Amino acid sequence: MSASVNVVQFPHPGAEHRPGRTDAMPWNSGAHRRKFLRSPGSWVDGCGAVNRGDMTFWGEWEAPSRIARRWPADGHLPRFLHQPVLSDPPVGRYVQNTDPLVFGHRFRYSNCKQFDTTHGRPSGLQDLARGSIILFGSRLGGEFFVLDTVFVVADGRPFSLGDPDCLADEPFVQRVVVEPLRSGAGGQQRKYTLFDGAMYDEPVEGMYSFVPGLPVDGEPQRFARPVIELPGFINPLSHQSPRSYTARDSVALDAARNAWRAVTDRVLAAGCVLGFDLEEPRWTSAVPPGRVGGEPASAPSPCGAGPAARAHC
Repeated sequence: MSASVNVVQFPHPGAEHRPGRTDAMPWNSGAHRRKFLRSPGSWVDGCGAVNRGDMTFWGEWEAPSRIARRWPADGHLPRFLHQPVLSDPPVGRYVQNTDPLVFGHRFRYSNCKQFDTTHGRPSGLQDLARGSIILFGSRLGGEFFVLDTVFVVADGRPFSLGDPDCLADEPFVQRVVVEPLRSGAGGQQRKYTLFDGAMYDEPVEGMYSFVPGLPVDGEPQRFARPVIELPGFINPLSHQSPRSYTARDSVALDAARNAWRAVTDRVLAAGCVLGFDLEEPRWTSAVPPGRVGGEPASAPSPCGAGPAARAHC
């Protein structure tokens, strides 16, 4: 394993998808946005215990979803709770791919910003070493970097959109990543790297990928994405381009491990759990008309309860 790795800050669009009055969202053909999602998964709580059940989290899912609940606007809290579902992308129409893809036993990072369109060549994001960390999040409020996904690189393999059989052994990734990428204008011959994330049961140097989340115990509670302050690695003013992914930005493995621990400590201190092994969305031939949820029965629970959220420890 390389003694030098990268800790990458990866800003991506942080605005929440707005479904309007519909009770189901189709494949997204507009700009990337975040969804507040509910899914069965596993998590590590503030005591270090591993649990499994339904949980909520912020993430990217550009395939269809049902609107399971609505809330009134309140600061940086989500307004909509999405239940992800899966269907074939529409034929002959451009749709967005999902990246990073956190559903399934392994997180995957496949293409975003991996090609430098300005210079017409692959970027250094295709060459990240095992043990590198990608902190996916967004600039919020003009001065904060809020986190939605921690991705620890386990390994990767190249794939080409020009190969009709690329990732044939990965039907879920083909449907959610490859087919939408091919729907875009240009770039059908580009090559990318499909990275596997290190997971809880197969960590890399003690590190694993996760999403900040909350267990669902009765009524699902909404929360704001945790703010991450990590001097030397996080620039809170960065809102578009990834940073610190080239060889000259590499750091010692111990420094990356300390950064990962600092981020996990911050997420747990904010009252969140570390979510992983999120169940793949179920297949549907058409987006079903789910019932629109009403107003919450209890007050929102921001991911900031801290010690109160871990009082059971």
